[in-house]
Amino acid sequence: MSKQVEHRLELPESLPSGLDEFTQKLSRLAALGLISGFIMHEIRNVMAIISGNTQIIQIKGEKLGSQDTTHRLDQILEQIERIQNILNRIGGFTARAQGEIVEVQPDRTVINSISALDRMFENRGLKVTESLRENEKTILCDASLFDFLLLQLLETCIPKERSVGKIEVTSSSKAKKWEMKLILRPEENEEDFYSNFIERVSGFGLTAVLMALKAVKGELFLLSGPDDYGFRLIVPWEAD
Repeated sequence: MSKQVEHRLELPESLPSGLDEFTQKLSRLAALGLISGFIMHEIRNVMAIISGNTQIIQIKGEKLGSQDTTHRLDQILEQIERIQNILNRIGGFTARAQGEIVEVQPDRTVINSISALDRMFENRGLKVTESLRENEKTILCDASLFDFLLLQLLETCIPKERSVGKIEVTSSSKAKKWEMKLILRPEENEEDFYSNFIERVSGFGLTAVLMALKAVKGELFLLSGPDDYGFRLIVPWEAD
């Protein structure tokens, strides 16, 4: 396999006055907006299952056999547990929306971001594999911006239509910096998959990511190979 080519992504040299601060505020809201959208979608699905089973039990009542009743009650309890898992997964994001500078464990944040988006990955036919070190070292940064840039990068990798492919997420820890790679490997509809990726890379969402990344003194590279493509993200442990 040929070596991947890297291209450093940069903001335009001149940006409208105040856009940087505005985009950082917008990024915090966008992180919450992304998560809120996923929560609403998942909880609607859960409530539909609970409601359907409850109505059947109410309507049929004693006509339902004990085995069928037990099965439907088990489904209701399973969905209640699913809601609890959803809330546990996203609880950390809403607590970090005030723009506070705190210590962030980057690998743990990536895992939380993948978990928050897992149903969307599944619906688009994508299998996500991660090999993260969960290093105890921390980055001192605006946690909500860090949440946003990771969520947005992952969301950029998701095609608009259902496709089949893999996303591999890896990280490495070096003396002065933390690195993460997102590698996409489409298995079907490769041209559509790639076209969608390029369209998203060209959009404002990635510009907002670069602005958020600027706040943590990070760098972002676009990776391109014969069979895969993606991003390499670099963030220093300590901002200069």
